[in-house]
Amino acid sequence: MIKKVKLVTCIIISLVILGYTFYKWLANEHIGKNELFSITFILSTLFSTLTWSPTRQEGITEDEELGRYIILRSTKISYFVLVFSILIIFIIEELVFKIENMALLLVLCLSLIILPCTEYLIAKKYR
Repeated sequence: MIKKVKLVTCIIISLVILGYTFYKWLANEHIGKNELFSITFILSTLFSTLTWSPTRQEGITEDEELGRYIILRSTKISYFVLVFSILIIFIIEELVFKIENMALLLVLCLSLIILPCTEYLIAKKYR
């Protein structure tokens, strides 16, 4: 029951935010950071609500073994998707738009270092 209420609330809020952003786009108004962040946040909440159940009777919870496995796999997959996305955006900016974006290059380099560094630190903890 709690999951259904949370899901309906997320869907309503998503539709309101998307509707407002679409209205601004139709009115040729600037779509800013607030709209993009709000859409991202509510979609993240929506997918989390769809994935996890508050109790075991209703489905998979985050604290059971299958839930931890799902988190582990999805974390690693999403990391590689993010790195690949940053790489594609960097290549498009360099080749198509001829923009040298140093901040994006730094983010790309940092994203390539984060996983091995984290794995090293966690492995060091268990040695």
